[in-house]
Amino acid sequence: MARDRRGGFGGARIEFAMLVGLLCLVAYTFGCASGKMPIPDPQQRLRNAEEIAANSGFARLDSEAFVANMLPVAAWIRHAPNRSVENAALHIYIEGDGLAWRSRRRVSPDPTPARPIGLELAAADPSSATIVYLGRPCQYGFPKQSACRPIFWTAARHGEAVLDAMNRRIDEVIAKLGDPTSLFLIGYSGGGVVAALLAARRDDVRGLITIAAPLDVGGWTRSAHVSPLAASLSPMDSIEALRSLRQHHFVGRNDSRVPIAATEAFHRALGPEANSRLTIVEDMDHRSWPGKWATLTRANELFE
Repeated sequence: MARDRRGGFGGARIEFAMLVGLLCLVAYTFGCASGKMPIPDPQQRLRNAEEIAANSGFARLDSEAFVANMLPVAAWIRHAPNRSVENAALHIYIEGDGLAWRSRRRVSPDPTPARPIGLELAAADPSSATIVYLGRPCQYGFPKQSACRPIFWTAARHGEAVLDAMNRRIDEVIAKLGDPTSLFLIGYSGGGVVAALLAARRDDVRGLITIAAPLDVGGWTRSAHVSPLAASLSPMDSIEALRSLRQHHFVGRNDSRVPIAATEAFHRALGPEANSRLTIVEDMDHRSWPGKWATLTRANELFE
């Protein structure tokens, strides 16, 4: 199981990914369904992700552990450039909520993202680590005999079943690759919430990084005037477990989907002695992060 290794933090490939990603239509929560362009069907959304992955050096990482009534978690991997070095650093990127809603009142039958921003961020990672990208449960297709139901990408998107599925997938990845020298969990939007909740449960996470993540889930739903995510958990309830973990949270000044306050409240709750940084990026909205991610990682020495 997980072990403790906490310590410090330290474009051309992404251009294609961003062009493909312009087809995006993100759901109402943690995204926006504009209705001004047709939503690609699930197969087209999967093909978009596969193109981004292939053009960024990623290969699909099949699961050997799927059984009926489980929540499947899709994964892609880009191995460290020097694969002769054993137990390289491992950066795990976690996708946002994807296409959870087709409109304000209509739940999507398939949460595969129209634009996989988490994958674009993983593709833009300039480090020499092994990079793994994880979709959220049931994204990128799921067999009929799985446990996939809309509740797992709506009210229970951060619930126990989702966290168990994500945790199990991470353990499977580590078992396949070997224990990394350092493990970073990096989550975009709702994926940042999941990353924080997973970091609170594991003892092998060296660093937590979130991008545009509403870490105060209750405060975010109240400010957004949406129904509470009653079957989900919030990182605000895991403050004690996360206080000693080194972490860095990025928010955009112009992000109308996840306002600064939704992340700042969590950062403030950790207290002044916590090993946490909050960076507000000027002129940044909710979806423009991939184009600046390599620069931000270097400027902030995230993986040093």
